[in-house]
Amino acid sequence: MTSLAPAEEPHILSNQALRFVAEQSAESVFSVQVCPRSKLEDDNVNAVKALDKLMRRVGKNNQDKGAVDVDAKKPEFSMVTGFSIGKAKDCLTILTVSHVIEEVYYDGRHLTAGSADSSSVDILKDINTPFHFDVICVHQERLLKKSDVEDISKLARFHTPAEVVAIDTRVDLLALKCQIEGIYISEDAEYSCPYHDTSLAIADLPAPTSETVLLQGWPYLLSDFQSCGNISVNERPYNVVDKTNQYGYQMKLIEIPRMKCVSECSGGPVVVGAMAEGRLCYVGVYFKTIKNSGYAVNLHNVKEFFT
Repeated sequence: MTSLAPAEEPHILSNQALRFVAEQSAESVFSVQVCPRSKLEDDNVNAVKALDKLMRRVGKNNQDKGAVDVDAKKPEFSMVTGFSIGKAKDCLTILTVSHVIEEVYYDGRHLTAGSADSSSVDILKDINTPFHFDVICVHQERLLKKSDVEDISKLARFHTPAEVVAIDTRVDLLALKCQIEGIYISEDAEYSCPYHDTSLAIADLPAPTSETVLLQGWPYLLSDFQSCGNISVNERPYNVVDKTNQYGYQMKLIEIPRMKCVSECSGGPVVVGAMAEGRLCYVGVYFKTIKNSGYAVNLHNVKEFFT
């Protein structure tokens, strides 16, 4: 099988350490796509009921001032970036952002789940029933780019179903689980992706101020997108960045001046050159660009998400 790893092309002016971080961390990246099941299924009664139940859970209904018609507002699908953080048995865990379903929460009404208690199980079911989540690995996209087709948007992609296993909308984080054997490198189900062993480790400590970090993102049809910057602040309160804060976010943000990225890069890892157990480390999860800076959910909030 043809290697889908980036070609080695050393250049006298290149930053070899940064290239290593970029190439290695790119192997962990996934495109995450979400769509209301009511737009996918002919018999969508159950999906509509489940969405209505979820909206009632967060206190939204037709009488609420902040109520949203999710089915009308949501496009055919929403896309963000995700990345592998490890595997257990036959499943891969992918970390991303919760604002891919931001229509179902708002200030004062949040969704938090991730433990084995019955309340969390019910919340996760209420999320997975009305929404369909799936992922595409970066290796499949690289294979498509090697084709002779000029417009690769017309090529079929094999989407791997995933389900939400943890969420905390207060800090804009969401974790997905998918079956490793279901991650295919092409539409032909005989070819499972053999490159899914790469995952990122969470850093022990925040990156120092002025440290160079690298964002891995996946805008539409632009896999292997990367952007570099230098951290100016590690714990910027969200309310300082966005005084309106209509979603009631409570996280602290890493601020990376002049890191401007499109919305689909949200959920991508902010990577540093440190290693842990043979894996590159991430220090944050990219949130979005606000004005002229990029912002990421900081390390402390990510660690709390997993405790």
